[in-house]
Amino acid sequence: MLIIGELITSWSGKASVAGLDAVFQAGVQQCELLILGLGLGWAPPSPALKAACRAANLGLEALGTVEAVRLYNLLARDGRYLAAALNPI
Repeated sequence: MLIIGELITSWSGKASVAGLDAVFQAGVQQCELLILGLGLGWAPPSPALKAACRAANLGLEALGTVEAVRLYNLLARDGRYLAAALNPI
């Protein structure tokens, strides 16, 4: 599931620049942070994804999906402008 502001759609499940192209195309103007929910495990984001987020002035946080959902809900309640890419668990 990919959430960009008010938009909810599907995504490829790949935590890469190409896999998250929708965030960079539509979401950068309306988001300050991209939260990646990577399923049950955790892996660091690729250097290319980190660089693309830095270039777009977009924060990046990679977590397990359960933790990512918690963080998204907490920050959304505070009115933050977020994008979340969540893999199923």
